[in-house]
Amino acid sequence: MESKNADDKSSILREENKKKKQMLEQDFGITNWFESDSDELPPEVESLFLDNIVAFEKSIKIASSTTVYKIVNCPVYRKLSELKDEEIEAESDRIRAILLEHQIVVDILYEYEVSKQDLYHFLTEELFFEEISDVKIPGMFTYFVYEDFHPNHYHDIRCKSLAFMNSYFDKSSEKYKYYLSAEAVGQDWHTQFRNAFSTFIIEDYLVDESQHDLNLKKADINIVFDIRAVPDGSDEYIYIKGKGKLYLVYEYDLWFVNSVVLPTPRSTRRRGH
Repeated sequence: MESKNADDKSSILREENKKKKQMLEQDFGITNWFESDSDELPPEVESLFLDNIVAFEKSIKIASSTTVYKIVNCPVYRKLSELKDEEIEAESDRIRAILLEHQIVVDILYEYEVSKQDLYHFLTEELFFEEISDVKIPGMFTYFVYEDFHPNHYHDIRCKSLAFMNSYFDKSSEKYKYYLSAEAVGQDWHTQFRNAFSTFIIEDYLVDESQHDLNLKKADINIVFDIRAVPDGSDEYIYIKGKGKLYLVYEYDLWFVNSVVLPTPRSTRRRGH
């Protein structure tokens, strides 16, 4: 009986969640709902999540604009030029702790490449004066990413290229398309090549030199491939081994793969031999 009651409660909650989503779509234009590929989100958790979104959207409508510095109650701080070198890291930690107390998180994607001086300057001279809505919802945080203000194109290109390659050669998913440019999505080179093989076995690939030009919004990166591919209906491997290249374009402040040049297949070998 307890199991049936729990099932009934879950069913009612799911119906209520559907109505909340419909309201959010109608009133606030929110349509991009995350669909999990794994287990379904528990209706109780989804309900709380949707309630927070409703509260946030309603608050945003009537909220005034202010600065991060005012949101965190204008803490006392010293300018970078007033700090000794050995004091900078501790002061940055103190400011980030204050921000966190006020539900503001600062993420750094490539922290090892950001000097303590640059980080402190960012926190006190840039982030503090960033305008945001004067809204606080319990349990909801505002996230700022350092690289959104100071992009690291070198690492973005390399990470985007690796993410694309890993997903492109994974035949269990179509997620590689998320990394394609608008132009590439409308083309069929990526599907024709991929669909010609039933399996890809990645022995290795090495991300080599890259270059980019922000004025042209273009980049390219050299990759050394070592991959075995099995054609559909075949019991032989085709070796895709050697130098190739990815060409990327800069769209919507992000890098996307526009085209790929793979090495010419070198040889074949029967599987199991």
